[in-house]
Amino acid sequence: MRGNLPGFSMRFAFDWMYALCIHRGMIKETDIIAIRQKLGLTQRELGDRLGGLHQGTVSRLERGQTKPRGLVLKALLDLQAEAAARSPKGEAA
Repeated sequence: MRGNLPGFSMRFAFDWMYALCIHRGMIKETDIIAIRQKLGLTQRELGDRLGGLHQGTVSRLERGQTKPRGLVLKALLDLQAEAAARSPKGEAA
């Protein structure tokens, strides 16, 4: 079992993290576009930064047709923090 808690799965952890992020308004579909633009990335480049996603998948994320989950969501949250760090004070990513 390698130290896992009984009845606990990574899938549950990622789903919980996603629900918490959406509930708190931490990331929205429109944020994905803003993050990409702030970092000066194309959809293909953003896909590479998100773990090798296809450009079409990034497009679907930006349009809200696909929801980010798991490691993609974590990577987006990390990129959101990176974009915010590059923003002048008071400007959101």
